[in-house]
Amino acid sequence: MKSANVLFLAEELRVGGAETYFYKIENKVDLEKINFYTAAVNGKCFDKLKNKHNYFEYEKNIFNKVKTIKDIVVSKDIEVIHANSLRLAIISSIIKKMYRKKLKIVYTKHNITILEKINTKLFSAFVNKNVDKVLAVCNKDRENMISLGVLKEKIQVIPNSIDLSHFKFKEKASIKDFKIGMLARLSREKNHQFFIEVVEKINSLNEKIDFKAFIGGDGPLKEEIQNNIAEKNLKHRVKMLGNVENSYEFLADVDVILLVSTREVFPMTLLEAMAVGAVVISVDIGGIRDCVIDEKTGYVIKDYDSDSFATKITEVYKNYDKNIIKDARKLVEERFNLDITMGELEKLYVEV
Repeated sequence: MKSANVLFLAEELRVGGAETYFYKIENKVDLEKINFYTAAVNGKCFDKLKNKHNYFEYEKNIFNKVKTIKDIVVSKDIEVIHANSLRLAIISSIIKKMYRKKLKIVYTKHNITILEKINTKLFSAFVNKNVDKVLAVCNKDRENMISLGVLKEKIQVIPNSIDLSHFKFKEKASIKDFKIGMLARLSREKNHQFFIEVVEKINSLNEKIDFKAFIGGDGPLKEEIQNNIAEKNLKHRVKMLGNVENSYEFLADVDVILLVSTREVFPMTLLEAMAVGAVVISVDIGGIRDCVIDEKTGYVIKDYDSDSFATKITEVYKNYDKNIIKDARKLVEERFNLDITMGELEKLYVEV
């Protein structure tokens, strides 16, 4: 396979799902196949970069971004720009037009963009005219983009994936100290208040379950969530752990992981939980059905119904099925393995 000169752009070196995607690709890309450079606004996650010698920094203002990216494109003879946000894809298209460079633009869509909210036709028109390949991280997102008017041939699904060397499978013979977990930023869309409502339901069941619930993550709603736990007299049940540096340690320690977000595309946390052997119970949102096959690799609850969640968690506690976690791990190995998806991405860089 021939090589390609690629520049991968991120908004900022910070914590977040899109940023994790950026770090994983930067860490895993085969530099013998791809001449790979990165650029972003510097931030607290600089140490997550592996190839710091190929990293460039730009400022938040658009003029500095345009100048810096243009300089990299010229000095490194960049052939492909991979934009990790729509804003960066737009900037890349401006540079392509201003300097008449024969650039290919790849854009990974992680969430609902502001442009979509303003005008879906403008979004699809921009992508169809200026982006050579838009990457969807799940099949649901591909379907959504097609419904917005993005051309089918422009879209390629390369799913979120994980480096399995960092997530060893931990099979439990049985459940003794039952632990329920939620790992997410403490923000409104992650729906921690509903998680607490589920815990309250389990706590009030006639069939008493000896369990603990753990919330991993930090964010603006920390105090509000703490107060809610106290008001419901659940301090003995729920422990807030703050920012979790090592997701493996958190996920490997819990028996069940819940996803109850009100806005989600294809969360990495579910893949990580499935890889380590935690049972996943998720609301039916975004592209989670790509990985959570109900009753086979986890459990899908259709609505935000705390009774349904509490009932399912109780069933898992009483009838722990090791086949669920084994099948979940197998699915991650076969479909959401970073080694596989990186091969697909490197092939795209060369052939786009």
